[in-house]
Amino acid sequence: MLNKPRNAYLEALIPILDNSGRTSSVLLIRHAERSGRSTESTSSESTLTEAGIASSIAFGQALEDYSFQKVISSPIPRCVQTGEMIIKGLGMSNIVLETDTVLGDPGCYVLDRQLCAKRIDAIGIKPLLHEYISNGTSPGLRSLETGSKLLLGSITKQLDNAKGMTIMISHDAIIIPFIAHFLGYNFNDSEWLEYLQGPLVLGDEKELQIHFKGMMKKISG
Repeated sequence: MLNKPRNAYLEALIPILDNSGRTSSVLLIRHAERSGRSTESTSSESTLTEAGIASSIAFGQALEDYSFQKVISSPIPRCVQTGEMIIKGLGMSNIVLETDTVLGDPGCYVLDRQLCAKRIDAIGIKPLLHEYISNGTSPGLRSLETGSKLLLGSITKQLDNAKGMTIMISHDAIIIPFIAHFLGYNFNDSEWLEYLQGPLVLGDEKELQIHFKGMMKKISG
């Protein structure tokens, strides 16, 4: 059980997890607060702020009573650092951080890095994501459906192969299209994906459930 919830995100998800009866789960979350503006997604080398480090450790501490299997991160430094600090908070020295390029660098949606970087520099990450989600396609990217299914496949692999919780750490530019595709959630400039937040995925061989902010989508296995 969660003894001291650190934020509303965990307070909302933990009862779903506790009451699900499922033996495996995946938390897909955005990295913690990083240096620089939150929309500077082309700055791949930025690291966590002191607040980001502290919140990552607290996140792990809030989940220390749960059985964990893995922490998997985008290879980008701010995500790796988030994973390391969550593991520190969990107090589980047996967990080794893994990385997966489906979660970033380049991620499940990107086909042409240079083209994507130029478009982000030209119009900004938020307008680009709005366009992508609305149209389902964008230059330099896989289709929204294809990229989302690629990420779901990586999540499903963890659900199939392990019992306990897996945390996967990625970026707003990856998690937002995923949530929008499967749940139809409407992100806007005033309500963006917060640090250390994202969907909870539960499942078995018959059915997956994707939960986010009171919404839930069932997907047949």
